[in-house]
Amino acid sequence: MKTQEKRFTFREWAEATTAHGFSDFSQSKSIFGKAIWFFLIFISLIAMSYQLSRIIKDFAEHQWSSTIQEMQSDSGGLEFPSVVICNVNRIKWTKAKEYNLTTDMIQLMFMTLAIHNQYTISKYNFSVLSQYREWRAAHNFSFLDIFDNLGPQIEDIFIQKDFSTQYRVTPFFTIEYGRCWRVDFNYSSNTVGSKGGKIMLLDSQVWDYLPLLYNNHLHEGLALQIAYDGRVELGQWITIQPGTRTAIAIQAYEDSIRQEESSTFNPFTLLKSKPPCTLHPTLQFSDLSQYTVSNCKLDCNFLRTVRACQCIPYFRNAHYRSCEAEEHLTCFGYKSVPSIVLSTDELSARSMGLDIQTDLSGNSYISTPVEVQAEVNNCGMGCEKRCKDRYVQTQLYVTNAPTERQVDQLQALLNGSDTKRRTQDVILLEIYFGTMVKKTVELYEVMNLENMISSSGGLIGLWAGMSFLTVFQALSYFIGYLQKSLHKE
Repeated sequence: MKTQEKRFTFREWAEATTAHGFSDFSQSKSIFGKAIWFFLIFISLIAMSYQLSRIIKDFAEHQWSSTIQEMQSDSGGLEFPSVVICNVNRIKWTKAKEYNLTTDMIQLMFMTLAIHNQYTISKYNFSVLSQYREWRAAHNFSFLDIFDNLGPQIEDIFIQKDFSTQYRVTPFFTIEYGRCWRVDFNYSSNTVGSKGGKIMLLDSQVWDYLPLLYNNHLHEGLALQIAYDGRVELGQWITIQPGTRTAIAIQAYEDSIRQEESSTFNPFTLLKSKPPCTLHPTLQFSDLSQYTVSNCKLDCNFLRTVRACQCIPYFRNAHYRSCEAEEHLTCFGYKSVPSIVLSTDELSARSMGLDIQTDLSGNSYISTPVEVQAEVNNCGMGCEKRCKDRYVQTQLYVTNAPTERQVDQLQALLNGSDTKRRTQDVILLEIYFGTMVKKTVELYEVMNLENMISSSGGLIGLWAGMSFLTVFQALSYFIGYLQKSLHKE
């Protein structure tokens, strides 16, 4: 009797449901026919289950991908990016001699920047440390003041006399090249090529370079970065050689993230996964406009000097003083500083509760506490690229300049300047848009919750002819059968 009730309940559901094959299986009179329908239903359910598992796996992995769209600029044109220009020579040799700054003291200063592996390392003459401190105190210079006063000035680099009045030019300190200059053109270009670009006549002043090999750059010329907001990223420099005409064609790029419709009628957006980028970039100590992944990690490393010495290296900050040259290594916790570097600061360091260690070579250093190192690591793990960003890609074209026919007129132009100049040090720099097409890179989630549900519904409908209501219908029949069974018992 119970078997007949089960068959009747199944037959009743099979005739009412929209699921494929169950009605035919129920109504089939022969064992062979039932076997055929059972096999077809089984194969369909297996295929459906396999494809559903792949969709669920893709959703669980939370993978993100991107699309690239090319968009022609409107009539307003494309905004011209800022340009940061630096002389490879960070301190002028004539200024160093004028202020009696010796090459040993200069190498000591440059050594404190060598932790970024940008310079050739040699043996350091730490015996000049006390002399360097006395010299700095006599001139009332901080570490950054030395570059401001002894480094190349705006009139040294830019030959056009009205350049700083025509455009906004502001000083900008960088780790690799010291005092640099940021040029904001406040200009939108709507023409491809040189006609819609900017031309600058620059002087590298190679004749005034420091006579240093160790802990110094091994190349000559100017270094520049082209970016919106004047952003400077470690190691991303374009070096242009003296005596050349350098043309740089740029193309605008824009990163974005696909925004899902957010409303009370679309609850799926409340369960969306975190993108592999940050919508709200933050820096603790640096200017937010300089945010990149590498700059964020550098900013996290400043926690070492802030916790150890209450100072910020390399940059000026409104809340902390700038670290001095010797503090760049001792407060960072590097094991490469002889005890002479800490000799005058050891007492004050110990009074602040800092742990001063000495290795087998007699080198002293301030040990980074475990909790500070953990803080630095946690901070660095949060450094992600911007979800929304603007930048440019560049292509360089270099030829020799000036030509023999132009040397006399160029020299006459240079002779009219108050600064000593040579034709072989001049650089003609052209920056222009190589195309008015802006590339937009849009980031999107490959399989979000809404896509997973819609894709699953499509597969279930394709292979089994079912919907979510069909599932609820089957459950209601099953619950009804259980209720009848329990009532009879």
